[in-house]
Amino acid sequence: MPYPNIIVSSRGDVYFVMLPKQYEYLDGRLVKETPAFGKAYRLSSEGDPELLWETSGWYAYKHDLYLSRDGQFLVRIGHFATAYTPYDQDLGVAFYDNGLEINRYSIKELVKSRPLPNPTGEAPGFFLSNPGNFVLWEGGLPRINYYDEFEIKTIDGMLHTFNITTGELIHPEIVKLNEIDRNKMVIYEPDTVIDEE
Repeated sequence: MPYPNIIVSSRGDVYFVMLPKQYEYLDGRLVKETPAFGKAYRLSSEGDPELLWETSGWYAYKHDLYLSRDGQFLVRIGHFATAYTPYDQDLGVAFYDNGLEINRYSIKELVKSRPLPNPTGEAPGFFLSNPGNFVLWEGGLPRINYYDEFEIKTIDGMLHTFNITTGELIHPEIVKLNEIDRNKMVIYEPDTVIDEE
């Protein structure tokens, strides 16, 4: 069930509040529906919140939201396709600048294998990777890295890196553990065929 939540930027002085769709009933009848919305705030030097921007019409849980250090940019990820073969409308990742969507990618655009692999028995259409089979980077994924790039790893082994200021895909790479040295990471080019033994 959706619930109100808050995320804080890595700098600590900016935060984003997400509120789910609200319903008001009178005598068992729906009388008002308020769409889901979010607001970004910066704490002033006096400790008062200063509204930076607002967005509405969608909802995401706390673990699906990533806020830039300065609070200008927000990244929202989806989790599930509606079926093992994703549709164009199944959200993979969306990027926002001051609350306005600037770019988005569907799960279908991000995961190239069809149907979606399901090695863990997760629900149909789960598209983020299982860190048990792939490299778990320091700090974990998904994340906004030190260079203000957003990184996600999909279930087909692709590491996708995006520019958070534009939402543009910088590069996809295939990342797997080296079978000889489990602490060493091997990066394959996107067209490389990987033996999945």
